[in-house]
Amino acid sequence: VSGHPIATDTAWRTLAAGGTVVDAARAGAAALVVTQPQACALGGDAFILVHDAARGRTEGLNASGPAPLLATRDRFGASMPQRGALAVSVPGLVAGWQTLHQRYGKLAWSDVLAPAIALARDGFPVANNLARSTEVYADLLNADAATRALFRPNGAPLAEGSILRQTALVSTLEAIARDGAQAFYQ
Repeated sequence: VSGHPIATDTAWRTLAAGGTVVDAARAGAAALVVTQPQACALGGDAFILVHDAARGRTEGLNASGPAPLLATRDRFGASMPQRGALAVSVPGLVAGWQTLHQRYGKLAWSDVLAPAIALARDGFPVANNLARSTEVYADLLNADAATRALFRPNGAPLAEGSILRQTALVSTLEAIARDGAQAFYQ
């Protein structure tokens, strides 16, 4: 189950291709990065529980990132920025995916990310919740030229059912698929 039917289908297809449940969850999560960018992003964190029935134990993975080294009280005082690169921790999601892959993955890292790469490259129909978000957050999206061009083409919100392609995301996902988490962090 996921927040978007394309992501759920991606997870099921990953299972059918011989992947583990963790491979399927990672493939579905990567698809959510593409189809629900208003809620899921490579620049985010994850908190993950995995039950290993064969060993009879459940493990938790805290894939939240640390504060950047230069994020000190002296630097920000009482006015930490609310938006932008200085407002966030180091994103832990991609490192969490790699940890899961190393512990529980069966399929190749690149095979798990391939469906998300195809979605970003070929496009997908914009769902109602993404279309609404591009209207509700118009001021925020319009503040950045690249974000405006992607999510508010011609100054208008994305239309439900329109096809969204994300070429910059394709490049990032391909680098992660090829070189692992270090491609994202370095």
